[in-house]
Amino acid sequence: MKELNYDRWAVVEAWDMNVLLSELGEIPPKIAVWRQLAPNGDILAERAIKFFKEIERSL
Repeated sequence: MKELNYDRWAVVEAWDMNVLLSELGEIPPKIAVWRQLAPNGDILAERAIKFFKEIERSL
């Protein structure tokens, strides 16, 4: 990202199927969720941070 002179936010947008089901009772058809990415949102966030740090180190 540094090489591209990109200094803005990097975002991971992920849907937690458990939250969708508990809040809405279903997974809306327009949301393409086909598998659970992590057991919960906290673990998903930790994995996302690790992913971005690995990318940063590789540059």
